[in-house]
Amino acid sequence: YREDDDINTYVGIVTSDKDINGNDLGTTDLIRRRWLDNDFYVLNSSLNYSKDKIDLTVSSSYSSYVGDHFGEVIWARSLSNTGEIRDRYYEGLGKKKDLSLVDVFNKNIKSTKILITQNELDEEITRECMSIAIENNIPIILDPAPYRDNLDFDYYKMADFITPNEIESEYMTGIKIQNIEDAKKSANLLVAKGIKNCIITLGENGAYFKNENFENHFKPHKIHEVKASVAAGDAFSGILGASLASGEELNKSIDTAIVGSALSVTKYGAQESMPLYDEIINAIN
Repeated sequence: YREDDDINTYVGIVTSDKDINGNDLGTTDLIRRRWLDNDFYVLNSSLNYSKDKIDLTVSSSYSSYVGDHFGEVIWARSLSNTGEIRDRYYEGLGKKKDLSLVDVFNKNIKSTKILITQNELDEEITRECMSIAIENNIPIILDPAPYRDNLDFDYYKMADFITPNEIESEYMTGIKIQNIEDAKKSANLLVAKGIKNCIITLGENGAYFKNENFENHFKPHKIHEVKASVAAGDAFSGILGASLASGEELNKSIDTAIVGSALSVTKYGAQESMPLYDEIINAIN
């Protein structure tokens, strides 16, 4: 309960009491309530790889706190014409992020050959990791999935390679891709806007590559049956990065990524559909 409280605090919800002469006092009596609506999210992940004498475990943790705090008027002696009970007179939003993923990346920077990332992580985390990679001359592959229209284009320009599919390319350029010529126009526009290397993945039509000096349509790898394409983009970017990190030249790396991506759609699941190295080599040969 607030007695003779300043009405300016309540942004037009309440009006002033008056003195015996009818003059505004600038205050009124009211009851207000301040409230919190908190959300806390935690994501823990762990990946284990074992082969021969190698036993490698990689883990990460990310947490986010969002604290919505607000104040509302639940009774007042004098409500304005537009004011209503439970109107909010202030709103705030507190956010805290655990950037331990950035710390882990920074600690392992000396053994890192390439950074592969996408839009599922918080923008701040992705930008921090890309900045660290740039400072250490580490190539960056950015898969712009899922597409987010709230990201400034300079975010994409930080990467050495972007790997959008047809839909993501359309969002980024406004060009609907229905054939190879459309992919060429879209890639040309992205490079003109400052993208260093653009690889538009085209599913059963392969991929289209463009940078300032070279462009090429890479033919698809034919398969007999498609079961699920849920992880095709992840497979392409991951295999492209692994190939480049192993020292393969760019054209061969793109071809290898196309084969691996094609093999991934012949299986169900996300992680389960990722092809093994030997499977890719056998398919190429």
